Amino acid sequence: MSNKPRYASNLVWLIASVLVVITVAISTYWWLPQQPSLPLHPPQTTLDQTNSTNSNLAASEAFVPTPNKVLVDEELLKQDLPENITLIKEEIAKQDDIQQQLQQQEKMLQQQNLSADELIRLKQQQIEFLEQQLNNQSPVNPS
Repeated sequence: MSNKPRYASNLVWLIASVLVVITVAISTYWWLPQQPSLPLHPPQTTLDQTNSTNSNLAASEAFVPTPNKVLVDEELLKQDLPENITLIKEEIAKQDDIQQQLQQQEKMLQQQNLSADELIRLKQQQIEFLEQQLNNQSPVNPS
């Protein structure tokens, strides 16, 4: 009878250790960094060349780069395009989202600029009005 509890205890320890090994194996596979499927800075790709040239013309007209800054790394331009069409579509969607965000920021900055100009104009009017009031007041007669 003493042999059965010892066998049961060994069986429980065996099952527990196998479960721990499986859990550790799965967690290390899950948490260890894997090779990225996309490069860190994927190239900008488009399927429709006419849309890209139109957007590039509009972007070049709106933005004048400074000669001291390098905006695009040459290695980035020389990278091959990904073969997977879904990766290309995801990249296009991501670039479109970024472009929309930039356009929204540009509109917001233009509105802020117009608001600041209007505020400056109103403050100048207020200063002129206060100067007129100051000039219209009668000087105090010294006694």
